[in-house]
Amino acid sequence: MRGAAEGEGGGPAVVELRGGPEELGHGHGEQVRDGVRAACEAVRAYLDRVRRFAPGSLVAAVLKLAARFMIGYAPADYRREMEALAEAAGVDRGSVFLLNAFDDIGANLACTAFAVLGGDDGVVLGRNLDYPVFTDEMCALSTVFRFRPASGRDFLSVAWPGYIGAVTAMNSAGLAVASLASPSPERTLRGVPLGLLYRRAVQYGKDLDDLVEVLRRGP
Repeated sequence: MRGAAEGEGGGPAVVELRGGPEELGHGHGEQVRDGVRAACEAVRAYLDRVRRFAPGSLVAAVLKLAARFMIGYAPADYRREMEALAEAAGVDRGSVFLLNAFDDIGANLACTAFAVLGGDDGVVLGRNLDYPVFTDEMCALSTVFRFRPASGRDFLSVAWPGYIGAVTAMNSAGLAVASLASPSPERTLRGVPLGLLYRRAVQYGKDLDDLVEVLRRGP
């Protein structure tokens, strides 16, 4: 499975990843190699379309520098995972860094989520992802990642190839996260990209209070 091909019944592909940072990254890059390349290309093509005063390649180079700066605030194990992913997929690290920090640097999300409690079904959780960029490509590349990390809890993440963060995820304790970011004039590059911070919370959160504390501790 080199791309995010359809899974059984026409649903999204399901990719299982297990081990430490390098194992997770290599498994990711190997299993959906074509999908990683397609996602990185979608970012580049999007920048070409929206460029105003500079070539898309120059804009991409500047954003990669900004992404590298932000990734410096991320936990070291996530940086190692992204580096292994890039190597296995045959893409440059800068492209993977940008893919994982693009929401913070170049995109504006305004998503919505809801939960219905009670009844025979227990809890029903739904969300939309108001993603304003390369929508067609991201829909086609949607993938369910089943993470079984060497440390922390197992969790499921609905994302796309090349992205190790969590914008829609649930862990083995039944805790769910959904990224509902909105534009802010106080946005800064001096912090962990949101998707990676949410990933930390869902990977290590034991209960709701613990999950919130993980988010508050992250820069």
